[in-house]
Amino acid sequence: MPRSQPPSIPRPTAGSHGTNAVVDTRGEAAGAGNTNRVARRKKAAVAETNVDARVTASTPSQATAPEATPTAPAAAAPVVSKYKPRHVEVKGEPEKFELLVDGKPYFIKGVGFNVDSLEYAEPELKVAKEIGFNSLRFWGQGQVNLAGLDLAEKYGMTAIPSWWLSHDNPKNNPTARDYSNAKENAAEIEDIIEWVNELKDHPAVLMWGIGNESYHFGGQGEAYCKHLENICQAIHKIDPNHPVMSVDVNTSPIWDFAKFTPSLDVYGCNTYSGFVAIKSTSIDVGKIMKRPVVFAEFGPNLPNGIPKIQPKLHAQSWVDSWKKGVLLSRGQCFGGYFFVFHDGRPDDIYFGIVDYKNRPKPIITQAVKNALSVTDSIDAVKVAAKGEGFELEVNGDPYFIMGVNMDPTELSAASLDVAARIGLNTLRLPLQAVDKAEFAYLPGYGIKAVVRIDLDPEHRVKLPPKDGKVEKLEWEASERDYSNEEQNRAAISVVVAMVEKNKANNGILMWELGNETFSNCTHKEEFAKFLNELCKAVHAADPNHPIVYTTTFDGGIREFAKFTPELDVLGTSSNAGAGMLTSTAIRAKKKMNKPVLFMVSSFLDEGSGRSNLSDEVKIWCDVEMWKRGVLRSRPNTLGGFFRAWQDRDFKDIFGKDQKDQWGFVKKDGTVKEANVTAVHDVLIED
Repeated sequence: MPRSQPPSIPRPTAGSHGTNAVVDTRGEAAGAGNTNRVARRKKAAVAETNVDARVTASTPSQATAPEATPTAPAAAAPVVSKYKPRHVEVKGEPEKFELLVDGKPYFIKGVGFNVDSLEYAEPELKVAKEIGFNSLRFWGQGQVNLAGLDLAEKYGMTAIPSWWLSHDNPKNNPTARDYSNAKENAAEIEDIIEWVNELKDHPAVLMWGIGNESYHFGGQGEAYCKHLENICQAIHKIDPNHPVMSVDVNTSPIWDFAKFTPSLDVYGCNTYSGFVAIKSTSIDVGKIMKRPVVFAEFGPNLPNGIPKIQPKLHAQSWVDSWKKGVLLSRGQCFGGYFFVFHDGRPDDIYFGIVDYKNRPKPIITQAVKNALSVTDSIDAVKVAAKGEGFELEVNGDPYFIMGVNMDPTELSAASLDVAARIGLNTLRLPLQAVDKAEFAYLPGYGIKAVVRIDLDPEHRVKLPPKDGKVEKLEWEASERDYSNEEQNRAAISVVVAMVEKNKANNGILMWELGNETFSNCTHKEEFAKFLNELCKAVHAADPNHPIVYTTTFDGGIREFAKFTPELDVLGTSSNAGAGMLTSTAIRAKKKMNKPVLFMVSSFLDEGSGRSNLSDEVKIWCDVEMWKRGVLRSRPNTLGGFFRAWQDRDFKDIFGKDQKDQWGFVKKDGTVKEANVTAVHDVLIED
């Protein structure tokens, strides 16, 4: 963990090698202290063979008793383990790595388990299991034994038993551990092999953790890396079932690891720099080391000097790191370990997900639990009756749409960062946006999309010539005819194929089938009947996502009430102020018994000429439309969308140049921070 952490968590210093230092989570663990170091030196001084010979001689086939020396100890009988290990394997290549446990993909949803000994941690294991963790990471060899692994197995947990390697730097301390000392290295490897042999057959073991930030703080570079390489080789010789991971700070060692430590299977990264650092580290490790990464520690990314815990800030930081960083790095990342399970003591409350008595911290614990529940399974979204109105549910949980209209060209990681900061949870996007790589980012930001599939109108406004202007609107007929059953069947087939192709995408919240088509049709009754048949076919193809059709203001409510019972939600576009929103919601409930969704909502925008707004007026419009229009329409509305994401210049239907300034972002990409803050504040009020 970075040295810039708040002072409430003690850090090990050179020479502080107490055997119970794991209480503070970071001290040198049992077996790694000065006493053991002296013992290893004595062993190394009398050793007559190198480490490989010692490893070979320790196997049952090579162990034989001396023939003639009566004082020599008898050879130990081969030990037959009562355990059967799981086979853990790293497969693939950068961006396509997989961690397989007995041939099945395994994703780590872990926690740094800062207990004295796993053997006595059943109360903690019960809580960790309840939160949703599936794996435990440790720091020192004194924390884990076979009895502790039995408990982990009982609760369905895997574990990374870990060996602490010294942080000492000989440049600063003449008595420090020196990784260029061959005798000390050989003795340490002998101890590590003995430790691995004790634990390696237990099915709860996931991989071995060797070292924690020792490269970064030890300052021994190449010598340390070569020693780590020898450790990896020695472990691989006796244990073909488990990968080896070494943990360090951010990307500090990856260039030297790539050069001197080719036998390392997984890089473990400790980072407290947020989800952006997690994503960039994943990419860098793949490019430089050609290895996968596990985020062995990640914690709140907050300004230095915060004196005490701020639950909402801490929770959001942890969740962002997990959902926007770890989950979005799959293929290069095998998962990660939240830092840390519980507070170290009553006055050490900065990093614990639960307190020092294992009691949940309500906001933090629930937020982490919710984040861990994110899966790749298809969400079940439905419109449910609630009291006198309606509610949208995702997997049984209420979901109120707080959204914005976005063009596919505007969909990017940067825009999603800002949208999440505002508190938006939904985008309105056309179907072509689903094919963009950035669409896959949505679940990691806690954002979903209403995806629009356009339906052809029967009439269109005639576009003005490029070099001229028009004084009045002219209409032209299209080839679409909603009284033509052959055309209708063909259109339904095309739309169903689009839905079938994309329905498993977990970024999708619902389907929008058509946008203001009714208003541009002469066969209005026929269109309403066609829309009903289309909804019926899409429901059969995809029962997990509701359907919304978007009309202009309240147009078509009479026809939809009579001919379109399969429609789930009536979408409405309105630029006429809050009163129009509430009246449309009331009318849709009364006539159709359906909820409304406000697809485009802007305040008193009387044509495109009013789009040229000052920032102050824009903020007022957004806030008042949401409070007086959207929120007052509950429970007959499922939510709404702010009009635009980014400002733009355009020509209106008369050919006149206009400026649309309804966005949260200016044309040049500058974020309207005052607008972001104002809308964020009104969204979290409720």
